[in-house]
Amino acid sequence: MKKLVLFLFSALLLAKVQASDYQVESIIFENLNAGTDNEIWRIEGVLPSLPESIELISDAKSDEALGEKDRQYIEQPRAEYKLTAVYDALRVSSKYEPLVHVAWKQPALDYSDAEFVRLTLVEQSPDAEYFSDLKKLDGVIRIRSAYFLHADVHLLYLLEPLPVESENSNQSDTQPDAQNPLAVPEYNAIYAELKDTMRLKLNELYYFDHPGFGLIIRVSRIDENSDLL
Repeated sequence: MKKLVLFLFSALLLAKVQASDYQVESIIFENLNAGTDNEIWRIEGVLPSLPESIELISDAKSDEALGEKDRQYIEQPRAEYKLTAVYDALRVSSKYEPLVHVAWKQPALDYSDAEFVRLTLVEQSPDAEYFSDLKKLDGVIRIRSAYFLHADVHLLYLLEPLPVESENSNQSDTQPDAQNPLAVPEYNAIYAELKDTMRLKLNELYYFDHPGFGLIIRVSRIDENSDLL
């Protein structure tokens, strides 16, 4: 009987946690002292495909007539960020450079319902003749909750676009694809891939490690009064 009571209590506690929203905050940063490593490799043209994902909805647009699925993942204003000190420490460091700092609100969903959130960083290419609006970072993060909290991460970070000399190449056949700036014939790209799954605990910092770049993530529960716990 005592075991049954404990089981039911645990089930009720779990249901309460899953009914609450989460705030997910992540910082993606570059390792400025990254060396050559087997995890940093060369690929020709198109990047590996990422899972189907959604874009974050800004807080200012969250009250508009959007689909229920879209409204579940709302980008939080910077006033709600909790890792500003971590971001600032990376920014003044000589070893790291922060690339993306973002936080969003989402429901606690299990493996079958949780969405991948798409994060990208686009910057002006120094070689405008061949590349424009170069996608420096592209990837997805999914936070899912069942009996335990997990983060699924798949990030692609472009280290360097490299021209490849070819007798048959000319300017007309080296123009970038508007849909995929990296899908350029006769071009290679050196990029780093970070693909991992980690079990998380609420309110703790977690670090996804890679020689070229890294990800810091923290998940907090938001109660009915929108206060982070």
